[in-house]
Amino acid sequence: MLGIFCAALLTAAISVYVLHDVDKAQIGHWNEAFIGLCFEFVLFTVIIGAGVELLVLLGRYFFISEDILLVQRWLFYLVLVCR
Repeated sequence: MLGIFCAALLTAAISVYVLHDVDKAQIGHWNEAFIGLCFEFVLFTVIIGAGVELLVLLGRYFFISEDILLVQRWLFYLVLVCR
């Protein structure tokens, strides 16, 4: 997530300060536009990161098991639901 955050800061800085890619109402208010864009990137990163972390934890819990029949059962249910 740190890499995504650093890329977001760089992208937001280039977008706002170099390319002036902001709404007409924010022209001249570059710092506010930069803060808003960074906030969107951080929020997006947290949402995506939390979703991936949840999937990783669920995958570890369900699929790394000593009981191979349990894993096969969950895979069977997953295939039925996704179908």
